Amino acid sequence: MFRRRDRLTLSQRIRDFVWPRAGWWRSSKYVVYRVRRLPGSPARIALGFACGAFVSFTPLFGLHYLLAMGSAWLLRGSVIAAFLGANLGWFYPLLLVWTYELGTRIMGASGTFRWVPSADPDYLLHHPWSAFLPTMIGSIPIGLLIAGASFAITYWVITGYRSFRERRAVQARLERAQGTPS
Repeated sequence: MFRRRDRLTLSQRIRDFVWPRAGWWRSSKYVVYRVRRLPGSPARIALGFACGAFVSFTPLFGLHYLLAMGSAWLLRGSVIAAFLGANLGWFYPLLLVWTYELGTRIMGASGTFRWVPSADPDYLLHHPWSAFLPTMIGSIPIGLLIAGASFAITYWVITGYRSFRERRAVQARLERAQGTPS
């Protein structure tokens, strides 16, 4: 019923995943819309979204959704909001450089971004800890900062939206009451 008439090729599906047809702004607005209307308390939803935001800033690619939903479940947050929050990693290339740089500084290595002269995929395959460990350590403070900010913003958006809807419903009830003859 909801299938496409002409199936998309693999390259078209990859392109739509990397760059949505409607654009990133519309996709972002859709995520905000979905989070606003989730059932549950604003604190639970915001906690779930913060769990997803935190996990999306780690270098654990391929595990983001599972870790986000698992951490939200353990902390009693909204699992659906965690899934939506795990989609924040739109800028992974810059993020990886920042987290690697911060991780090397935390670990006490030099503060400059140093790759081994032969830092190709083969080197990283044989020496994964030389890049993964500093990136993982550097992602923790950045992830905590983003998680705190996303918790505050999500909580504010949900409470504001719900109070707006409640005021609008009260206003509609008053208008109906005034419009009917007594």
